[in-house]
Amino acid sequence: MGAIFNAMNLKITLFLGVYFVHLFLNAQDFNFAVKKIPDSLQTKANAVLRYCRNEIIIHDEKEITQNFSKAITVLNEEGDHFVDAYTFYSNDSKISKIEAVIYNAQGFEIRKYKKKDFIDQSATSGFYSDHRVKYLRFTPRSYPYTVQFQYTFKTESTAFIPSWMPIEDYSISVQSKEVIVKNENNLHLKVTENNLENFSVQNLSSGTTIRYKLENQKAVKRESYSPSFNKIYPLVKFNLDKFTLKGYTSNAINNWKDFGKWIRNYLYESQLELSPETINTIRDLVKNETDPLQKAKLVYEFMQNKTRYVFVGIGIGGWQPTKASDVDRLGYGDCKGLSNYTKALLDAVGIESNWVILYANEKRDFDKDFNGLQGNHMILNLPKLNKGEDVWLECTSQSLPFGFLGDFTDDREVLVLEKEGGVLKHTPKYLDKNNKRQIVGVVNIDDNGNLSANLSIGSTGILYGDTYRIETHTKKELDKFYKSSRWYYNNNVTIDNVSFENKKDSRSFHENIQLRLGEYGTVLGEEMILRINAFSMFKASAKKETYRKLPLKIKSGFNQTDSLQIQLPENYSITRLPPQKIIKNKFGVYEILVSKIDDKTLKYTRHFYVKEGEYVKEDYNVYCDFIKEVKKYDNLKIAIKNKL
Repeated sequence: MGAIFNAMNLKITLFLGVYFVHLFLNAQDFNFAVKKIPDSLQTKANAVLRYCRNEIIIHDEKEITQNFSKAITVLNEEGDHFVDAYTFYSNDSKISKIEAVIYNAQGFEIRKYKKKDFIDQSATSGFYSDHRVKYLRFTPRSYPYTVQFQYTFKTESTAFIPSWMPIEDYSISVQSKEVIVKNENNLHLKVTENNLENFSVQNLSSGTTIRYKLENQKAVKRESYSPSFNKIYPLVKFNLDKFTLKGYTSNAINNWKDFGKWIRNYLYESQLELSPETINTIRDLVKNETDPLQKAKLVYEFMQNKTRYVFVGIGIGGWQPTKASDVDRLGYGDCKGLSNYTKALLDAVGIESNWVILYANEKRDFDKDFNGLQGNHMILNLPKLNKGEDVWLECTSQSLPFGFLGDFTDDREVLVLEKEGGVLKHTPKYLDKNNKRQIVGVVNIDDNGNLSANLSIGSTGILYGDTYRIETHTKKELDKFYKSSRWYYNNNVTIDNVSFENKKDSRSFHENIQLRLGEYGTVLGEEMILRINAFSMFKASAKKETYRKLPLKIKSGFNQTDSLQIQLPENYSITRLPPQKIIKNKFGVYEILVSKIDDKTLKYTRHFYVKEGEYVKEDYNVYCDFIKEVKKYDNLKIAIKNKL
């Protein structure tokens, strides 16, 4: 739902309210020499946060001042993106002070930046937005270096009180980081704590002042196959029960029902108006259809054919959708605008639907204990439309099948804005066994080791969502996809012919491919050596870790099967078949079998099934052994012998 601004390689989603996270620096004496950093804080670190102080002053329901100050020492090039010397603002906020100072490794000042030295530009280049950003453009000449950064920021919107994340990422250590929230008029302020129990976060709150602090936190190493960052590391969130958003003051918000009712009534319902001409057009489109589900499908496809996605960040803090009539007239909108437009069309034909706010992309649930502004995306919910089951619509894609979400928004807690108010629901989950990829085909090997194949590849579930878009690729893009992505491990790939069948109703995608692999087999005297698995090599890797700290998380399961008939060269035969291999454990199943149809024909079957799930940290190295075995047998080679 938000635009993305790339400053120093960091992506910031505006809808999340990140542009309100602004703090203040009080001038202070500090020795920034790198030698003053304890060795323990430099270990495994690309950067060290020397100090960070976030002071948030809540004056009343309509005004907040934020004072921010920090100093960060960047130890190497990998730490550059931690500098984050920028701040966002819009038409209801003001940056009264912003400055930075650069220091060398010895702690000596080498350059100072005032407000006029910061670059000021639209935060959403190329799109429609009233959000702007001021940022520091600095190219280091040597490492380590230190950036001291400060600003003062005032806003008339109190809906987004900055959260406090004491550990902001992997590979950065913290000498001192604190947040201070001053509640001047003792308003009803809710504080929500997540994941503090395993970290040395101090709660120093007193009276109407909230204060948290973390000191001497060593850098955390990223671990493969681990849970999402927000599931593990500390986060403290603040929200007022009565707040202002771009001039709109809320009612008292005590639960999700209150929140959903307010945002629906005050920000969304006024945006649904359509012209009489459009209403007549959409009603005429469905007039011969009696099934409500099929009516909804016709409306959805009408929306897809008429519109395209363009981010629009103007209006009520990026939260209020563009009017449905404007999307209809212009033919574009962002996720809010397109979802709202689709709802307006559905309303016109008598199909109930509700706006849905959620976190998209990386799987993340709405925090049920924090009934404030959350999320970065919008979709639609059509309650009980499909035989008593809800239908969910992703409205930003021109090609996604009706009712299909994919891994962008599946399997997570979301907020549905029903007529009676907000309700938390869970989006559909795609089961491991249904995330299928099946390869069936005939493979021919000639006397020189060249391979030719006719393949049929079918994908369903999450794997459908990962694949169906290739039907719109150009020939050049397809060539690159197959050579550099799908079969990057093969040399001399030539794609002779490709055709697709996209069965949207069953959410299955089929590729019919004719291809060649030059010099696939290696001729050594009387023998030719072949890797029996030409098209399904498992790509991921898992390296063992001696001091694993986090649980093992397999984020998405899948179910792959191969059945290939392999025609050997005219004068070759196989003298010995490899034994069948079966591996079964808590993580899944791997099975391969090479059998002999006749002297010149082999059959290769492979089944690889991986289960989604979270496991104790001790299971990680066991999983590594499983993957190692899979990769070993995926690379299995056979020898065939020339009979002449």
